[in-house]
Amino acid sequence: MGFIKRDKPPRHLDKERRNLYAPPEEASYKKSLLEGPADVVVPKGAARAVPVRKGLGLRIDVPTVQGAEEGIVPLLGILAERGARATFFLNMGPDRTGLGLGWALARPSLWCALLRRKRLSALSIRTLASGMFLPARSAPAAAPDAFREVLDAGHELGVLPWNVRTWMDDIQRCTEERAGEEIGKALEAFRAFFGREASCFASPDCLCNDETLRFAAGQGLIFASDSRGTDPFLPVLSSGTVVNLPQIPVTLPTLPEAASAGERLPEEALAALPAEIARQDWPVYQAFAEWEGRRYAGAFAAFLDGVAAAGTEIRSLGAQLESRLEVSRVLPPCTLSYAQMDGGLRAITQQMFEV
Repeated sequence: MGFIKRDKPPRHLDKERRNLYAPPEEASYKKSLLEGPADVVVPKGAARAVPVRKGLGLRIDVPTVQGAEEGIVPLLGILAERGARATFFLNMGPDRTGLGLGWALARPSLWCALLRRKRLSALSIRTLASGMFLPARSAPAAAPDAFREVLDAGHELGVLPWNVRTWMDDIQRCTEERAGEEIGKALEAFRAFFGREASCFASPDCLCNDETLRFAAGQGLIFASDSRGTDPFLPVLSSGTVVNLPQIPVTLPTLPEAASAGERLPEEALAALPAEIARQDWPVYQAFAEWEGRRYAGAFAAFLDGVAAAGTEIRSLGAQLESRLEVSRVLPPCTLSYAQMDGGLRAITQQMFEV
């Protein structure tokens, strides 16, 4: 897992933003996501908790209508054939992916990077225009049967924020009121659709701030997945306050990052991940319905076969947390930092040091 220290925000980020999680100098290092297995970086002072049985936590994001309509059913089939479980994070609000297109068009250098790095290759023209040039659609309204099939198949269900696209663009400036609106509306919509409470929440692109972490902790959730890191932990806010909502961080590079980095084909990057998983204690992979459920479904299935062949159970994030708590009921409190991954186009939130 890589971390790139930046003294200034990337050009396409607001230059007035202040990094509330400014990392110390000793946190500056870089590891390429695709140059092969790398040593796991454990937050300074953290005691290693070794699992009784190795498991891969599988997080699947469904941020667009296209992913709901075309990606969920193939993913359910892939998982069912392998007896695997996952946590699906659903977009219960409007699909405004097109706003990201407009955001990129206003920044020519970023637009060129998107095209060069093939970050748009998994999305249809309808999806890319949704909410910008065409009306935004609701995934629950467009694909209600697919959403219910996830529940019927026995997978864990959670929510993404109400406005996934705008969250990704400016969540670093999010106020407490805005955090309540984004997370609260998503949880209400989930309750209305499924007739039950969501058990977890995830930030798109693993990007959050103090206000979103603080608000989510008061919603009766079991855990959240808002960051990148190495193992389950309790987040420490910039004020020093420990948030009592476990974080299950993504520990492995994603397929869009692999496509962006361009050093390997996405299929090759997926095929190389089982070796990295073997080196981690609490690995978590983040899949996307638009990528692993469509164009790269075959490569994803082969990846899961490789994981299973190594004797690693493919489980939901909730099951991964339960397994971690069986080793020790105490999770380390860890600081956070904004960082940028190799192959990433914007900042993410990174687990840092135990305090």
